[in-house]
Amino acid sequence: MALTIDTETSTTPRTDEQIRNDVNFELKWDPKISSPDIAIAVKDGVVTLSGYANSYYEKEAAEKAAKRVYGVRAVANDLQVRPLIKRTDPEIAREAVQELQSHVTIPSDKIKASVSNGWVTLDGTVEWQYQKALAESAVKKLRGVTGSKMHCAAAPKWMLAALASKYRAAKRNCLEASARGRKKRKPKEPRGPRLESRGSKTILSSLLEMILRPLSRGPSIGLDGSRDVLSSGFELKRAEHFIWQKQ
Repeated sequence: MALTIDTETSTTPRTDEQIRNDVNFELKWDPKISSPDIAIAVKDGVVTLSGYANSYYEKEAAEKAAKRVYGVRAVANDLQVRPLIKRTDPEIAREAVQELQSHVTIPSDKIKASVSNGWVTLDGTVEWQYQKALAESAVKKLRGVTGSKMHCAAAPKWMLAALASKYRAAKRNCLEASARGRKKRKPKEPRGPRLESRGSKTILSSLLEMILRPLSRGPSIGLDGSRDVLSSGFELKRAEHFIWQKQ
């Protein structure tokens, strides 16, 4: 007996109308979704959800329900949150703090919540990723919340300790290298012809004195190639300045 497998139905792409009907069915039978004001549009396998949701938690539940349908390639969630009960930001903030404190595995002392126009923002650092997910899930279910932002970072204690140790080692190596560089660095020598060291004459001044002293007794050729008369009153400093300018 030969076994035949019908692969035609499995390889045939689903139409947009079929996907739309299945998404509508999924939203209708999901117990977390109760809003009747959700419209569905499908084009080339991309589902667009528009309308109003009763809570932020319901908005995300509708998106997850649409993604579960076979043939859906992407979901554009354009649902707007319109809470059934209007609440102020201080009320939402107090309830968010209580919700975080009620979870045993959430370090509520390391998480700070802020609320603005119904949007809840969580800041802080937790040790594990599941604690970050629990904190985000806890504030999404609160009444009056229209959105949430997570700025919490998940960093285990051993990772923080390793980073702190590496930072201290790098800083110590940098300071040691800087100290070694200062020891090897040579003092800068001043520029110019007047290089005096503790009151003694420089090599240039000594050479000038040796050359000009015998020439000062009579006429000679100038240092610039022209004839000149060097009298006995010629000053070494002027000659030294003259040579420096000619160089």
